[in-house]
Amino acid sequence: MRGASPDSCLLAFSNPHFLWSSAYIAAFSHLAGGWSTRGAPPAELGSLHMKLIQRKSDYPQRVRLFLLALFLISLTIESFSAVNRSIAYEKRWVASIPAHVVTVNLNDTSVRLSPVLPRYGIGRAESWSSMVGRARPTAAITGTYFDTRSLHPVGDILVDGTLACRGVVGTAMCIDSDNRVRFIPTKRGRISDWSEYQHVLVGGPVIVWEGKVSVYPKAQGFNDPSLFARKARTAVGITRHNKLLMVAVSRPVYLSKLAKAMKQLGAVDAIALDGGGSTALYYRGRTFLKPSRRLTNLLVVYDSTSGYEQVRHLLAPASNRLATRRE
Repeated sequence: MRGASPDSCLLAFSNPHFLWSSAYIAAFSHLAGGWSTRGAPPAELGSLHMKLIQRKSDYPQRVRLFLLALFLISLTIESFSAVNRSIAYEKRWVASIPAHVVTVNLNDTSVRLSPVLPRYGIGRAESWSSMVGRARPTAAITGTYFDTRSLHPVGDILVDGTLACRGVVGTAMCIDSDNRVRFIPTKRGRISDWSEYQHVLVGGPVIVWEGKVSVYPKAQGFNDPSLFARKARTAVGITRHNKLLMVAVSRPVYLSKLAKAMKQLGAVDAIALDGGGSTALYYRGRTFLKPSRRLTNLLVVYDSTSGYEQVRHLLAPASNRLATRRE
């Protein structure tokens, strides 16, 4: 990995497929004696492998069996990782800051998004590990801001068609039943109609709008001093190719720097989510950033409809019970 950054090396060696493939290719290259495997596609490697194991007089059977096992494991992991690549994680440098980036291909109709609320409803908080463990998502990120005393989110939250929280400020991330995402600014103090959408998470402020950096928190009704300081941050945005970006940075940055990062990642519209001690990001069994406090809401994504349906009733359990009583 000549010229690779320490971060990229660390990410590469945390990838099981990279490790198995590298082990196989290294052993193969050593024993193959002169056959170059650099840049060879899997089919070509397989062909060369068969040539190698046919040279029975040159290598003991246990060596050939070991190589065969490595090769089959490599192919198995490659096949497993190809099952659904509609949700992917990477850590990369963007706008001169290291960012954790989850990219979600919303063109895949099996992908599902949803907010998650605390087990006992609005006005309560729950630990990150408990909320993620209950929701069992493919990926998760911090949700919208909330008052640390009342624990009430600042914006509306709609889960599976049920309005669980009525807030006062922010820009809505709206998700309809066809998996389409729209960002809609709200007006402070005015009640919005979310009947067209399945899920709504009102976050904000806007940091990218119509492809341009646009950071004006006060004009959108945000006055909290922490928004104008350098903090760890999270954000969500949409690209022109209908891919959702879930981004978290642990390095303290201004909103303007976060906006530049989202634009460089390809976002045409993006909003900031909660940050500071709330900053968190999870992907396929691993928490990359863990919050220092309990949270009141998350944004989660599933790579299959079946995975979502299994936990659908657990995403806003208190709200679901309330809706049932009202009926």
